[in-house]
Amino acid sequence: ISDLTYTTAGHKKIRLIVSDGKGCDDTAWFNLFIRENPVAKITIPTDTQCFNYHSFGFRSSNSTIITNVKRYTWDFGGAKSNTQTNVGSPSNIAYSSAGRKSISLIIEDNNGCSDTTNERIWVFENPEAVITNTTADSLCLRGNSWTFNSSNSKSNSGLGLSSYSWTTQETGNPVYSTSSINGIDYKSTGSKKITLIVEDANKCKDTTQSAVFVKAHPQASFNISATDSCLRGHTFSVNGQNSAAATSKLSKFIWSLDTGSLISVGNVNSFNNLKYRTIGGRTIRLIIQDVNGCYDTSYN
Repeated sequence: ISDLTYTTAGHKKIRLIVSDGKGCDDTAWFNLFIRENPVAKITIPTDTQCFNYHSFGFRSSNSTIITNVKRYTWDFGGAKSNTQTNVGSPSNIAYSSAGRKSISLIIEDNNGCSDTTNERIWVFENPEAVITNTTADSLCLRGNSWTFNSSNSKSNSGLGLSSYSWTTQETGNPVYSTSSINGIDYKSTGSKKITLIVEDANKCKDTTQSAVFVKAHPQASFNISATDSCLRGHTFSVNGQNSAAATSKLSKFIWSLDTGSLISVGNVNSFNNLKYRTIGGRTIRLIIQDVNGCYDTSYN
């Protein structure tokens, strides 16, 4: 006989009886022992993870065996590193792409008996967060107001985006949870960081940042050589004491001399020989503008 198999483990007896043609016979016995196979089991603490920063661990601690395990043979289904093949609990298993991965484990005991099992895991694609600034990269401090949206963000899983979280470094550090934000204004100058976190239906997230710059205004100021004078023979000198921000310089001076002025003034910081035709109070206005397009106004 050949290819003899049993459905259960344990001791087995084989009996052979031979007879000749004269009615004589003899009996022989042979003892077999069928060993139990180990039972391979894979325990996965977390069988679904997002691609960014994913790290899987597997355990064979639930495998039931009669004798000690001699060898573990793991196949992680295309992981970036398969060096932890002969260990009971491999960890930090990572993949270079998202998708479904098949994990297999073969265990072998000291008697050479083995068993194989398979499990599957999912590596979910992360969404992609994109900030779209529909206003400008920089604005002057006075009256600044920005609008941002996430219209170019996308869910790579095909399940859509489920939540948004914006922080903008505004006063009070508010957090916004809408797909777009507007009316974002700042009370101080300098670079401001905008952060957007998007999350999809798989609870996978992505974070991106952008920055805008709030420009300082110049400071307009001027003095007049006298605050009053007699009509006949009067003349005034006007001296600008304006200043630009450290990263800018002044580019434009716009003077308004009120009614009755006998001179016109161009794009200058200071001027002399200001005269009027008639008596009475006058208000002189100066608007200055810097190369960044920011302005300031002063009156005397």
